[in-house]
Amino acid sequence: AAMIAKLLQDPGCYLDHVGFDPVDTSDPEGVRLRPGSGIDSADYLVPNFWVWAKILRNLADVGFDANDIFLAGFDWRLSPEDNERRDHYFSKLMKNIEVLVDGAALSADKSRRRKRVIMLAHSYGGLVQLKFLNFADRVQPGWTHRYVDSIVFIGTPVDDMVANLIIAQLLFLQMDDPDKDISVYINTPGGSVT
Repeated sequence: AAMIAKLLQDPGCYLDHVGFDPVDTSDPEGVRLRPGSGIDSADYLVPNFWVWAKILRNLADVGFDANDIFLAGFDWRLSPEDNERRDHYFSKLMKNIEVLVDGAALSADKSRRRKRVIMLAHSYGGLVQLKFLNFADRVQPGWTHRYVDSIVFIGTPVDDMVANLIIAQLLFLQMDDPDKDISVYINTPGGSVT
């Protein structure tokens, strides 16, 4: 809430912080803006204004937990290629998915074993996902087939109805093959100023 209050008091300060240097698209001097990380970085924007919280809660209701969900925030101000150049976004994402899938395959807990992930992408995240999948298969041919089961693209704001539709899709996948594990990957913009 304090962040929103400051934004309303001085919108120019906000624009100075989220803007780039006009010459080289680097962060302004003295400012470092990067995507948030982890599930907590995208559940609520501010109290009572949720981003992914309802989907995460619904996934928890059907048995998912933090071991099954990985959230990868990206800098929405940059092109997908510039996210890779500056932050190694695609390279890190590949490694995180490999750990999620390959690490789970070694788990003694059979309920934690999974073969491939299901990715969720919202809005601009859909384009980022397509660029990521092209990158992954260019770097390691066949990577997408090995690690990605399917992708759910969400092109509208996520409200109660959309959250329920996503859960319905996931429940359908579970009914379609009850022995097949479903992992959820959420791709979302996010950030923090330091």
